[in-house]
Amino acid sequence: MPRPSKKRAEELPLSSTMSAQYDTAIELSIASTQPYPFDEDIGEEKMYTVSDKKFVKTYYTNGNFQCQLTTKTSDILEIGTTLNLQQFKMLLDAYSTLVSTLNAAFYKGEKSYTIHDLTDGIYASVNSGFFCLDVREFYTDKKTGNPLPTQRGVAYNVKEVKILHDILESIDNLIKWL
Repeated sequence: MPRPSKKRAEELPLSSTMSAQYDTAIELSIASTQPYPFDEDIGEEKMYTVSDKKFVKTYYTNGNFQCQLTTKTSDILEIGTTLNLQQFKMLLDAYSTLVSTLNAAFYKGEKSYTIHDLTDGIYASVNSGFFCLDVREFYTDKKTGNPLPTQRGVAYNVKEVKILHDILESIDNLIKWL
């Protein structure tokens, strides 16, 4: 059963005839109905659909927020990459730069490459040759010292980028309660 929203609890009528005990019950009701994207007590995970084969999953593990970007192939859900709260916020902060590069490549034909380090070997990048936003784990090449992509990640096409951003923004609004 879904939790009632905070707004519904705030709409309860308050009158001067209510007792202090009842006011405390309303405050407790408001506090217990805040809309979290997951419930730490029961380990609930939330799955958001970007497209028929790409998903965003949020959950708590060891008291820490995790956001998994996943893909689905042949009815098997594969982990693309997992972002912690700091990486999640960094991806949201870099979003406008990444999308402007993607739009310039897609609509104006400009050649460019933008990459943002989300820490711990995870990068968000846009390459004008592929017309996609790529969130991927990288490793450091021992010979050159340059970061190179691994298979663990997800690439979002131009249509999926807007949906992904809407999902990440809604998750961000929910976790502000933490």
